[in-house]
Amino acid sequence: DNKVILVETAAWKGEGACMVDRPGGHAEPEESLKNMPEGEQAYRYISNTLVVRELFESIQKEIRDELNIPISHQTDPELLGVVYNAGHGGRLTLDFLVVLDVDRRQVRELYQAGGVEADESTALFFVDVENILANSVDKKITSRFTPHSTGSIELLKIRLSKH
Repeated sequence: DNKVILVETAAWKGEGACMVDRPGGHAEPEESLKNMPEGEQAYRYISNTLVVRELFESIQKEIRDELNIPISHQTDPELLGVVYNAGHGGRLTLDFLVVLDVDRRQVRELYQAGGVEADESTALFFVDVENILANSVDKKITSRFTPHSTGSIELLKIRLSKH
């Protein structure tokens, strides 16, 4: 239904606690090890192909684990770009667009049922794509954006303006 899903992060989260962010996390290198032949499961043997695969699959796993939305309801991730966070020592994050085949009512139901990492957030926000493109997202939400969500929204605006 043409919404962007954002989350309010839990108070216990060290980075961006009680702020508004996009669902996500980080790649898990040990996941790549699981896809390697027995006896070759060591970090030094991880191929570039497996690294790229984990980078793209990790966002889907995070959406599954944080929002409880099965991967079968997600499109393949589209890389939007890289966000540079000067406030956290120049930390970089990859940002992806993942489209869901469920509406916000179904998303809310799945979220409320709880996922493996449901404790990482305390609320969902559904933002109209039109409001993002028009720079008219509610200030009560944008004032609480993490630096990464600010960058993510800017990358999304660039992507949407091209299609």
